[in-house]
Amino acid sequence: MSFKNIPWKKRIIQTLWILFGIGATVLFGAAITKKSQKICTAIQIEIVGAEQHMFLDEQDILSLINTNGKVIGSPTTKTNLRNLENLLEANSWIDHAELYFDNHQALQVHIQERQPVARVFHIGGGSFYVDSTGMRLPLSEKISAKVPVFTNF
Repeated sequence: MSFKNIPWKKRIIQTLWILFGIGATVLFGAAITKKSQKICTAIQIEIVGAEQHMFLDEQDILSLINTNGKVIGSPTTKTNLRNLENLLEANSWIDHAELYFDNHQALQVHIQERQPVARVFHIGGGSFYVDSTGMRLPLSEKISAKVPVFTNF
């Protein structure tokens, strides 16, 4: 079948589909370019799980986030959110961390803080907290939790 034998309606439809594909590709490219130029404007931190942020506060989270360089003012595409989540979750007081950029390019940080359920004193004289999953938690310089005490004496 030669090009001359194709009906004119079919040629118009094919041409429109080709133009649509080219237009969509151009728009996707423009969107990607625009997104790569976005700059982090703020950091919003929410800590849940413990009463009144017993062992962690916003300043602790900010210092952990800014360990590898300042996030505010840097391009959002250069911020590795997975690495930041792993860095935060390496802290023994953080059970779960979730980070994302909102539509205003503010970094949203949601932290689930561990809650101690007991304090254990051992023969060596030291002590530690234990949470509901059995994880050992270090003592805090900020506050002493009011939890049951267990000794090994």
